[in-house]
Amino acid sequence: MNSNITYVVTDIEADGRVAGLNSMLCLASVACDSTGRELSSFEANLRPLPGAVQNPDTMRWWATEPEAWAYCQQNQRDPAEVMKEYAAWLDSLPGEKLFVAHPSWFDFMWVFWYLMTFVGERKFKLNPLDLLTYAHATTGWDFQAAHRRNWPDDWFGGHLHSHRAIDDARGYAAALARLLAMNAKLVRQHAVIPPK
Repeated sequence: MNSNITYVVTDIEADGRVAGLNSMLCLASVACDSTGRELSSFEANLRPLPGAVQNPDTMRWWATEPEAWAYCQQNQRDPAEVMKEYAAWLDSLPGEKLFVAHPSWFDFMWVFWYLMTFVGERKFKLNPLDLLTYAHATTGWDFQAAHRRNWPDDWFGGHLHSHRAIDDARGYAAALARLLAMNAKLVRQHAVIPPK
C-alpha cells in the first residue's frame, strides 16, 4: 500500500452511455487513505447537458429503479459549477489522487469528459483502478466471477447498492478497504522492482 495515495472511490449515474451525447446526472466520490478510512466525500446531482439526449435502453433500465431516479432528479445543479467545485475538492485532498470505480472504464470516462469540458484540466494523473480487476488479482477468483454481484455482503460495509451514487461509492469504498487489507497480507515473491 502506498501512503502517498488518496483513493477517490467514485460512482456516477447517467441517462446514457456516451458522455456529451448523453448526460451525467449524479456524481459521488469518497476519498480514502491507504487503510480505506474515509477522509472526505463529494456528492452532487447535475442538470442534463443542453442538446444532449437520453439513451432509450438506459431509460428503460431507469424505469426499474424509480426511487434512485427520483433521487437523482433532486437539487440538480449546473454541470460547470459542479465540476469546478469537484476539481477544487480534489485539489484539497492529500497526495496523489487515484480514481477507483466498478467498472472504472465507465465512470472514469464520464468524470474525465466533464472535467476536461468544464474545468479544462486533467485532475487524475494515475491510471484508474478497476475494482473488479483488483478483486480478481487479490482473491485469485476467475475474472468474471470477481464481479461485485458475487462479493460477500459484508464487503460493502452495510451500504446497499441502491444506485444512489453516494451509497454505491461508500459501498465500493468499504470493499476497497477489504481488498487493500487482503492484498497487504499476500506473500510477495517478487516484491522488489529489479533495476533496469
